[in-house]
Amino acid sequence: MDLNKWEEHFNNLLEEEVDKYLTENGDALFIETPLKSKQLQKKQTKDELMKAFRLEDSENRIERALLLIRDLLPKYIPAAEWEVVNREFRESDKALVKYFESMENRNPEKKEPDFTIAQMCGISDESLQACYKLGEVLYQEKNYNDARALFGFLAALSPHIPEFWICSILCCNQLKQYHEAIELCKIGQQLFPEYVAMYIHGANNCIANGDTTGAEIALDHAKKIIDTHPEFKTEWGETYQYLKSRSGNYKKL
Repeated sequence: MDLNKWEEHFNNLLEEEVDKYLTENGDALFIETPLKSKQLQKKQTKDELMKAFRLEDSENRIERALLLIRDLLPKYIPAAEWEVVNREFRESDKALVKYFESMENRNPEKKEPDFTIAQMCGISDESLQACYKLGEVLYQEKNYNDARALFGFLAALSPHIPEFWICSILCCNQLKQYHEAIELCKIGQQLFPEYVAMYIHGANNCIANGDTTGAEIALDHAKKIIDTHPEFKTEWGETYQYLKSRSGNYKKL
C-alpha cells in the first residue's frame, strides 16, 4: 500500500466531490441574507467539509488511518480477506484510470450515477466493512484518537454510509471535542435528513458544549422524525426525553 499515493488521490478527489456536492445542493443549503451571500456561505461550508474530511485539526490523521489499515487490520481479519483489501488499495491507480476513461466516454445527455471516492478507487463495500470492524476494535479499546482517524477516513471514502459519521461523532464526544462533533452532526443532518441519530447526537454534544439553543433545535428535528416514524420511538424515545430534560435544566445543573 503506497501511502503517499493514497494521500494524493484522496486530496485531489475530495475537493472535486465537495465542490460537486455544494453546487448540486446549494439552492437547498444556502439562503441569501444581507449579512451572508450564498457565495460566502458556500465557501464557509466548503471549509467545514474539507476540515472534517481531511481532519486538519490533527496533523497526519489521514496518514494515520492508512497506517492503521496497513499495520493493524491484518491482525483482525483472515489472510484471504486482507489480501483483497490490500490488493484493492494497491490497485487504486488502475481503478482511477478506468473510472476517468469511462467518464470521457459517457453520454452527456444521460444522467450518470454518483460515485463515491471508494468506488472511483475500486475499494469494495466488503473492504470498507473490514476497516470499519478495525475501527470498532480501536473504539472498544478506548483508543479514540486512532478510531476517529479511521472512521473519518471511511466517511470521506463513502459519505453515504451514516455509521461512519456516527462513529466519528462518538469518538469526538469521548475526546471532549464537542465543537467538532457538532459540526460533523450538522453535515450528517444535511446528508441524512431523516436519520434521527444525527439530531440526537447533535443535541447531546450541544448540551456538553453549553449550547442549549442548538440542543433544542436538534431535539425539535428529532421529535418530528420520531413522530413521523413511530418505530423510532422505542429506540430513541427515552434518550430524547432525557436530553430534553437536560437541555431545559442545563443552567441549573
